[in-house]
Amino acid sequence: MPNLIENGGVEEWIDGEAAPKGFGQESNQYSKLMKESSTIAEGKFAMRQVWSANDGLDSFWNQLHTVVNDIRPGRQYKLSFKAVNRSKNTLVVLVSAINSATEKTLAQRPPLARILVAPCDKFQEFSGVFSVTDAEPLSIIINVCCQTPDTDFPMEIVWDDWQLHY
Repeated sequence: MPNLIENGGVEEWIDGEAAPKGFGQESNQYSKLMKESSTIAEGKFAMRQVWSANDGLDSFWNQLHTVVNDIRPGRQYKLSFKAVNRSKNTLVVLVSAINSATEKTLAQRPPLARILVAPCDKFQEFSGVFSVTDAEPLSIIINVCCQTPDTDFPMEIVWDDWQLHY
């Protein structure tokens, strides 16, 4: 089964772009993304993210995110990714349903999955499983959220090999 996350290995990254192809971070004033070529799990590149402050209350669209369309009811999905979290803080990766037409999160729903990314000195795989019960296919947003005390910055993590399969 092919990976449903476009450019999950973050290999395609146009120089000068704020994020690799398939990922976004519209106007995050709290973190910066950089192409990483020395600390990698797979391929030639990974994605380094450095926070200067907590972005946990910011919009999903301003946080590091990717959108996956055509999530079908009745299927079980597994999201996995590799990360090196050399900070002393735990980060959160959320999977949330969004309205495909408006790209607004469905706020009345809890997240479909919540994956905690604990501190680690080398790449570890993190994963979570979810399913949807909607009658129609929907879209999801996968986003990274930093909710740590304001004294724990700067904070850095390296992401690689994002996979979504059913």
